[in-house]
Amino acid sequence: MQGRQMKRTLRRLGRLASACGLAASLSLVGVTFSAGPAALAQTAASVPHLDHVFVIMEENNGFHDVIGNPAAPNLNYLAMTFGVETDYFGVSPDSSESNYVGLLGGSTFGVSSDDAYWKNQIHAPSLISQLDQAGISWKAYLQALPHPGYEGICYPAKCNGAPDSDPLYVSKHDAIQNFTTSLNPSDWSRQVPIDTLAADLRRGDVPRFGYVVPDECHDMHGDPAYCLDSGNIGDPQNQHLVAVGDAYLGQ
Repeated sequence: MQGRQMKRTLRRLGRLASACGLAASLSLVGVTFSAGPAALAQTAASVPHLDHVFVIMEENNGFHDVIGNPAAPNLNYLAMTFGVETDYFGVSPDSSESNYVGLLGGSTFGVSSDDAYWKNQIHAPSLISQLDQAGISWKAYLQALPHPGYEGICYPAKCNGAPDSDPLYVSKHDAIQNFTTSLNPSDWSRQVPIDTLAADLRRGDVPRFGYVVPDECHDMHGDPAYCLDSGNIGDPQNQHLVAVGDAYLGQ
C-alpha cells in the first residue's frame, strides 16, 4: 500500500477511534487477572466496551529504540494518541513465528523456528478460533498478500522454501495458519490483502477485530535488502525506522 493511501487509512482509523473506541496496538496487550470471582467481576467492570479493536504488528525494536525517536514518527504518533503498554514483552527469542504463535495462542506450543506453518502445526484453540466460536467478526489485513486466502508461505519470488529468504509477505508473520483450527475455507477467506482495509473503512464495514500486518519492507524487519523504503544508514540506531513514518503517515 502506498504511503499516501496508508496515511488516509490511518486517519480514517483515527476517526473510527473517536466514534467507536478503537484500540490500535503495536503488540498484543498483556493483561493479568487476579484469582477469585470478586476480583474477576471488578476487573470486567473496569474494562470499557470496544466496538472495534485493531492490532497493528511491528518488528524488532525495543521500547527505548522507538519511543521518543524522531526517526519513528508513526509509532510515536500512535503511542501518544492511543497509549503505551510498558509491561508487554516478546515471549520467545527463537524466531518471529514463535512470537506470533504466542500472541494468538497464549503459548509458543514448542515452536522455535520460522519453518513453514505445516511443519509447525498446533492442535489447539487460538484467539481466532475463539472469535469464530463466539460469532465475533475478524479479518487479517496482510500487506503484500497477493489475494484473499493465499496459502503460500511467502510472496513474491525468491522464497526458495525459506520463509524469510527474500520475500515481502511471510506466513511466519501471521501465525493464523499454524493452528489447525483455522485450516478451513472460512478462516482462509478472512486473510486478505491490506488494501481491503481502506475499502472496508469506506463502506463502514470493518470487523470487530482487525489484525494488521505490514510486509517486510514496512514493519522495521529490515529485510529484504532491496526495499527502496527500508530507511537510511544514517537513521538513529540504524533501525531503519523512517520507513514506518513514510509509509504510514506520508511524512
